[in-house]
Amino acid sequence: MSSMYRAERIELRGGRGPEAAERVASLLREGRVGVVPTDTVYGIAACALDREAVGRVMEIKVRPADRPLPLHVPGVEEASRLAITDGPEASALMEAFWPGALTLVLPRRKNIELPFQGKESVGLRVPDNRFMLDVLDLCWPLVVPSANPPGEDAPRSGSEVVPSILEAVEFVVEEGLCDGGVESTVVDLTGTPRVLREGALSEREIREALGGP
Repeated sequence: MSSMYRAERIELRGGRGPEAAERVASLLREGRVGVVPTDTVYGIAACALDREAVGRVMEIKVRPADRPLPLHVPGVEEASRLAITDGPEASALMEAFWPGALTLVLPRRKNIELPFQGKESVGLRVPDNRFMLDVLDLCWPLVVPSANPPGEDAPRSGSEVVPSILEAVEFVVEEGLCDGGVESTVVDLTGTPRVLREGALSEREIREALGGP
């Protein structure tokens, strides 16, 4: 990664994970936007409660305002504060695949203002990445869409993030290659369960977790 970019570079090597998590959580609480590793691909992180920061992420992603970004949360308990999670399908999928590469679209609760989110539903995920879970313990919920422009492959490492994104963020966390390298699977549970995007988890794995063939 070239030093020409203004983004602060944060390395996780050498046991710096907890210290780096505190630094990143502090930056996010200040309204900063940055590139972070997850268990699937690298993403662009911002505090989901900060309208300006979320707006910047959507601008970087060239994402229209009527396409809400999914949120990362630290666990099931926190997810239940944002969405209705006690249905049998949600319980089965969360038990089987959280933390992990599964985003669930659930009926949302109205008790918390979530900028740029739909009124009826919200997408939630618990990443299986120690660093991100440490960050989420300090600052949640976060938006963390993949760190790629529309139509381009999602980056598996910080070095694969394109210059246009590096120029638009304040920090970049480098952890080497992501374990997964494939974006999360998205399942809509606001009605009859349906797979909106097949990613790291196959549709068959989802059906089996729900007790289907």
